[in-house]
Amino acid sequence: MGKVMMDCIFPKKLIKEPILYKLTTNYNVIPNIHKADVTNQRGYLELELSGKKEKVDAAIKYLKSLAVEVTIK
Repeated sequence: MGKVMMDCIFPKKLIKEPILYKLTTNYNVIPNIHKADVTNQRGYLELELSGKKEKVDAAIKYLKSLAVEVTIK
């Protein structure tokens, strides 16, 4: 089981989308939110993803495909 800590910045168009739900159901990863700041203009999460390495990698790729800015710590 791997763990990855990251900062994620979500654009305005994704703020109301169930992104974390999709990560858990489609990629079988466990999200753990360490910090969050959501406004009407953007969303910020300090997020830890846990799961099998290939699933975590696929989840990160999915986030990036949605135009989420992902910075691995």
